[in-house]
Amino acid sequence: MKPATVASLDKAFQQLSRRPAARNALMAVEAPRVGISWRGVAHHLGPRTQYCIASCTKLYTGALVLQLVGEGRIGLEQPASDYLPPGTMDGLHVLAGIDRSHDITVKQLLSNTSGLADYFDQRPRGDRSFVERIAAGEDFAWDHETILPYVRSRFSPRFPPGAPGRAFYSDTNFQLLEILLETVTGRPYAALIEERVVRPLGLDSTFVLTPQRIDDYERLVPISSGTRELRIPKVLASVGAQGGVMSTLDDSVAFLRGFMGGQLFDRSWIERLQQWNRIFFPFNYGIGMMRFAMPPIMTMFRRIPPVIGHSGSTGVLMFYSPDRDVYVCGSINQLGSRRLPYQFLVRALDALR
Repeated sequence: MKPATVASLDKAFQQLSRRPAARNALMAVEAPRVGISWRGVAHHLGPRTQYCIASCTKLYTGALVLQLVGEGRIGLEQPASDYLPPGTMDGLHVLAGIDRSHDITVKQLLSNTSGLADYFDQRPRGDRSFVERIAAGEDFAWDHETILPYVRSRFSPRFPPGAPGRAFYSDTNFQLLEILLETVTGRPYAALIEERVVRPLGLDSTFVLTPQRIDDYERLVPISSGTRELRIPKVLASVGAQGGVMSTLDDSVAFLRGFMGGQLFDRSWIERLQQWNRIFFPFNYGIGMMRFAMPPIMTMFRRIPPVIGHSGSTGVLMFYSPDRDVYVCGSINQLGSRRLPYQFLVRALDALR
């Protein structure tokens, strides 16, 4: 390792972990080209501590979808309803009196271009969103049988499926993809992750938290909302393909390297997945993954290359810089202060320029 680079990473992590909101921070940086393999972990945690990777789970879900595409079992451009139980899509996308639910393709679910409402983060009229309830300390369970009627009755879609240049981040899309994966394969989502991702990559500390494994919650880093430490095993056991994977720093890096390196599906897909649409600043969404790019004016005109991968609502990062061959993974395990992990990401990339 280069001493100056390691010192810069250590300093950046110390400044991050001293923040009260990041007291449960843990981060990993890998730069194979220059021989850097670095870990930063809050003093009461360890590099093999398991944590919820939240929406970075969507990379795992995307890998499963691409595997089934490669096997000829589904088509990205085909209507999702072709692979779902009858009635699953009915009435989910009704806009201006027209039901376009059966026009939504697998690709549109994976790329957040379906126009479907987001059951998780959106606030229904006269009520709180799921995220607001969780941040307030509620722990509750749900499943597909409750979520789909909830979406039909409480929300309207944002735009027609596949509207040019439009994307809207919606966890409803990934709930539907979970049903699709289970229907096509006849296997539970958690088993698919174990069989098709965990074992092939040799990830020895990664699993999906399910109601059957809810006792494993006790091993996880606690998630906080501000100064409040949350206890949300039912929530984490309900999110499935949108955010239910639990992992470690080492496993997260190994997964991201496998994902980007073609160990899970044909590597040519990585370029094809980068069909970007703006979702919210400074993120774009492609097919199952994000792009994070900061304008020079916000980095004091230091050149910080774009990174691809995913992030999560609990301050989780799982990003790769093709320009510098750098992997950054980790979490602050915090529903608030979402900017903090990106400050570390920018400093890490700057240290490896």
